[in-house]
Amino acid sequence: MKAIASLIIAVVLSTSAPGSARAATHWFFGSEGDTIRVTTSDSLVVVSFKNIGFNGLPPNGFKIQVAGLRPDYPEWEIDNGFWVYGLDSTAVLDSVITRLRARPDIGVVNVVASTGSSRIMYMIDEITVRFQAGATPSEIDSIATTLQCDTLIAHEYLENQFTAVISRNRETSTLEMARAFYESGVCEFAEPELYGVANLNSVPNDPLWQYQWHLRNDGGGGQADADIDADSAWLVTSGNPLVFIAVLDGGVEFDHPELAGIDTIGGYDAGGIALDPKYSESRQPDYDPSAACPEFLEPWYPACWHGTAVTGMIFARTNNESGVAGLAPDCRLMPIKIIADDAWWHGSALEDAIYHTFRGPVTATVASCSWNWSETEQYSPKIKAALDSAYSHGVMVVFSSGNDGYVEWPARLPSVVAVGATNGWDLANSWSGKGASLDVTAPGSELWGTDPTGLVGLNPTYSVCSGDSAYYCDYDGTSFSAPLVAGTLGLILSRNTGLRGDIEGLRNILYNSAEDKGSAGYDTTYGHGRINAYRALLSIIRGDMDNNGFVDATDLALVIDIVFFGGSAPLDVRMADFDCNASIDAVDVAVMTDHVFLGGDPPPICFEYDY
Repeated sequence: MKAIASLIIAVVLSTSAPGSARAATHWFFGSEGDTIRVTTSDSLVVVSFKNIGFNGLPPNGFKIQVAGLRPDYPEWEIDNGFWVYGLDSTAVLDSVITRLRARPDIGVVNVVASTGSSRIMYMIDEITVRFQAGATPSEIDSIATTLQCDTLIAHEYLENQFTAVISRNRETSTLEMARAFYESGVCEFAEPELYGVANLNSVPNDPLWQYQWHLRNDGGGGQADADIDADSAWLVTSGNPLVFIAVLDGGVEFDHPELAGIDTIGGYDAGGIALDPKYSESRQPDYDPSAACPEFLEPWYPACWHGTAVTGMIFARTNNESGVAGLAPDCRLMPIKIIADDAWWHGSALEDAIYHTFRGPVTATVASCSWNWSETEQYSPKIKAALDSAYSHGVMVVFSSGNDGYVEWPARLPSVVAVGATNGWDLANSWSGKGASLDVTAPGSELWGTDPTGLVGLNPTYSVCSGDSAYYCDYDGTSFSAPLVAGTLGLILSRNTGLRGDIEGLRNILYNSAEDKGSAGYDTTYGHGRINAYRALLSIIRGDMDNNGFVDATDLALVIDIVFFGGSAPLDVRMADFDCNASIDAVDVAVMTDHVFLGGDPPPICFEYDY
């Protein structure tokens, strides 16, 4: 059997399935002469743009018209202004890199790699070089010139260490140049500059995390596992700045310790036109709404706190040793204010806000709406038309279903996702909106979250929560369930950007991964079930053992290694358990082989058992 398995692995590693990710192994040398192996992908490339506008966009947008690139947006963005693009199945990586480097608007172009830990790494055109103590300036300059370095930047503190900025027109790869530096004989080490995606730890260090039962419930918040498994989801992704989530609500306090410095784009004040002109603000594109509680309002008015609370459910800074954790903190917020400063709103402002999600230079992928216009009937054809247009433009709009026991309008519309609320015992709240137009439920009772600081928040008003007044411990309502669904959709899109605009595909993922509650199958109390962010992600990463966004020959090799050679198990057995028997075995190898090489259907995911 071992010989057969070895033959299978040899075939797998020497064959590329059409349309799958292809890889090659390279290496450079460490300070002790040890070999550091790096696997580079032949189907991904990392790119930076020379000119980024004030709105965070290159002048001509993110789409790059270059032969060999897939004709869509980048796969994802990494920090420091680099974007990752995918190649089509017939493209040759070197040719695509050459074409990209010839464009005047493109800065860095390089490969995507992994150091073997299944974490994706990105190379830029820089190498950190430490020369031996006896290397002379002339030797250093000679090597740098020979190896096509544009610049050598001396380290601020270390005398013999430099950053080598290598030429865009070089004939060799960054990894080959790092090896060449080391092999010159005068370097202690030469390390290509690598950037990695830092996934959150499964348990964040936010001190109030322990009370956020909706993200992970160990029984202290009611019934164990009555949660959305956020800690497991974060092992896959905590978001992607190229996924824009619009929050249509009240103002947001951006000086809040959990929201200060979060990544925003396309902010807009649609609700600033107050009924009393004395309190009006002019509408401004790119306006970043800020929470304010005018002196004539009581702090409990929604205009004072609601937007900050809802936004924090998704975007509260996570793993920052402070306060609470948000569900998708690394997505990008599009804040849209719909409530005027006198706490009124009107139909034209709501219509305007909805259109803003897709009419500007950027389009939101998800929109979270924790409000309603009327109880049951359609009172605003223009709001319906705006929501229908958002649907046709690929914006996944999520609405709270309401807190009066029935699904309110416009959550009833088929173009949106209607969300009810559950409590810490995994039961639908009595006040949660119910009915035939309910889609899913999510936690929405006694939730901890962000509260405006000072005297305008709910905590100092009601004094029911001990500790920091910037947080509130008793948020109730489908208003707080809806952003959890929006955040889950943001995580799905972060992991698979190819789902942008595929509203029905996203619906299916959301519905099929929800945990069935109440009557078997769909019912009018829970809809398709209570959402689970981790199960949703599992359904799109099935078979992707190296977590690089593709199911390919490398993944098949890893499954073979697990089955026949005792290799390390994946993040979750269900990633490769395709026959749903709670183990990875030869049957799963056969299913993956059929998918990778013979064009079979994508491997299914097992939800029959949990861990």
